[in-house]
Amino acid sequence: LFRSLLWKGCRAIPGYAVTVPTTVRVQEGLCTFVQCTFTYPSTQKLSNRPRGYWCRHISAVQFQRVASVNDPDALVSSETAARFRLVGDLQKNDCSLSIYSAKRQDEGAYFFRIEDTFRFSYIERMTGLSVIALTDKPKITLPAVVTEGTKVSATCTAPGRCTGAPPKITWKTVLHMEYSQMDTSIKDADRKST
Repeated sequence: LFRSLLWKGCRAIPGYAVTVPTTVRVQEGLCTFVQCTFTYPSTQKLSNRPRGYWCRHISAVQFQRVASVNDPDALVSSETAARFRLVGDLQKNDCSLSIYSAKRQDEGAYFFRIEDTFRFSYIERMTGLSVIALTDKPKITLPAVVTEGTKVSATCTAPGRCTGAPPKITWKTVLHMEYSQMDTSIKDADRKST
């Protein structure tokens, strides 16, 4: 049964389709968004709380769930449970996925699966995730001239443009050979801290 459920999605079946990028590249430690939409035959109907999953393709008959929606009892990989989120609205045929704090071991092929009044694995079109070295650095903006005794505003913009938990930024200064430190979190949608 398990084999037939997975293989059911291997060949094109009229009415079932998914639109996802073929590949997604993300820098290690940053986040990315996988846009996803799906269709199913008009003879099928979704319930009020359809269950959907993103799965990592392991072999022709084996997969691992990495994210779920509307299924609190789903067995989802502990390695990805907090970092992979199915954020799309399945009622609107949106199966989009957000990936946070990407790791090298996340590399692989992923596909969407629906389990509701019908079950289907959309593995005819998978997304390959590539995690590359982190090259983006925070951007620090300071005034061109700093005068002793005057208030200065410095801005740090973190790399990446995802929503979710903001990165923590630590400001360190050296004054008269003494270190002072101030911790802050990103304060706005542009991932800036001042």
